[in-house]
Amino acid sequence: MTKGPQMNTYEFNENNHKGTENSPHLLYFACSLQESQFNNPLTKRKSISPIIAVVLMVSITVVLVVIFYMSTSTCFVRSDKQIPTVGAYSEKNENGNFTITIEKVDPDSVSILSVNYILLDEGGRAVPGEQGGVKDIYGLNPKFSHTNITFLDNDRDTKVSSGDTFLICNTGNGGPASSGYSLLLKFDVTGDKMNGGGTRLL
Repeated sequence: MTKGPQMNTYEFNENNHKGTENSPHLLYFACSLQESQFNNPLTKRKSISPIIAVVLMVSITVVLVVIFYMSTSTCFVRSDKQIPTVGAYSEKNENGNFTITIEKVDPDSVSILSVNYILLDEGGRAVPGEQGGVKDIYGLNPKFSHTNITFLDNDRDTKVSSGDTFLICNTGNGGPASSGYSLLLKFDVTGDKMNGGGTRLL
């Protein structure tokens, strides 16, 4: 007996559908086919890709904002930080050493952590080894230490303020300074000079 062509169980045409539209087996097959397509990993991957794209866009945006902020923040440091100015005068004491007295500070005071000092010779050149942070020479006495410059905080507020003094040893006392030298103060935050070209030693 010759067998006729067999119909694939997954294929059904319009005529078959009309004859079996009420068949529970066909309805189960259709539901199963839809469910398999819904749970297909390839189909799910397509729905995840927009989420990944959004995450990438947000990440790139954040990175660009950080780079822009870092590149431009230094341009506005002067507007954020007021550059203090210092008025001072110098005199020789009875030992021949130089004393620089802070006469005025605008604003009223500046933390010693934010002030650097540089001893300049007559030509405006930095004297080797005679520069650094005011915090490093705070309260030291040249008679009992290796430093040639010391900062005396007379009101003990750990700030450079009116009435405070710098003591600088003269060359005659083993120090580096002589008349015509200058003490320059700089604001550490911006690197700007606080007392013009420096307070000249008389």
